[in-house]
Amino acid sequence: MFNAVRNVGADVLRVVIDHDWYRLSRDDDARGLFTRRIIHLGATVETCDGEQRRADGTYTTPGGPPTAAAVTS
Repeated sequence: MFNAVRNVGADVLRVVIDHDWYRLSRDDDARGLFTRRIIHLGATVETCDGEQRRADGTYTTPGGPPTAAAVTS
């Protein structure tokens, strides 16, 4: 997955769609690590429920306003 996101190139909108956060990983630390790696590649992570974590550091939930979320390495 990381190679596919990286190989597409930075000039293309890249979105990783996941059924829900637990499909990425059931372990909170691993899920955070995977999400950060995807974001650092310049992609957005989105669930089927409409939750998004974007490369600019914002996190949105369906019907809710974006909130600033620190992205750390």
